[in-house]
Amino acid sequence: MLPKTKEAIKDIVLSIKEQLQLPNIFDKNKLQELVKSIDGDLQFVTDLDNKVDATIERLVDNPQYAFRITVKETNEKRDNFSIAHELGHLFLHMGYKANNDIWQNSKIRYDRFGYSQSELEANEFAGNLLMPENEFRKQWQEKNIENIADYFNVSKLAVEIRAKNLGLISW
Repeated sequence: MLPKTKEAIKDIVLSIKEQLQLPNIFDKNKLQELVKSIDGDLQFVTDLDNKVDATIERLVDNPQYAFRITVKETNEKRDNFSIAHELGHLFLHMGYKANNDIWQNSKIRYDRFGYSQSELEANEFAGNLLMPENEFRKQWQEKNIENIADYFNVSKLAVEIRAKNLGLISW
């Protein structure tokens, strides 16, 4: 992903956090509250397609919800990243609350699967939302990967990838 794209995603996350007055650190309850506060429905299921961790779909003609995120429940840390990833699709690719034309004409459903450009961008969004760069760099200086994962309530793998994306460790 181009550095310009990463910077744009970071700016979008910062803008969303500011507009919605979001906290720096999320747990599962705060993510659930966020989804509800922006007219979304969040469901946890035990069974989704084997290769899919989560989905987001635009709900057409639903008076109660604008969109639904469905997460294959695994553990809180992985679930948090899946929710944040799907929010990435919502804001970056579906135009939610930003561009009504895109929202009305966007793809109806995204699945968390694969390594397409949109999947990488949604991962970048999730990393920025759950592990803000300045706080991440501070924690990186003071703690090990496992403690950082606990601090941000994400998996160790998410911490390692974030550190690589920020140039703190090499690929």
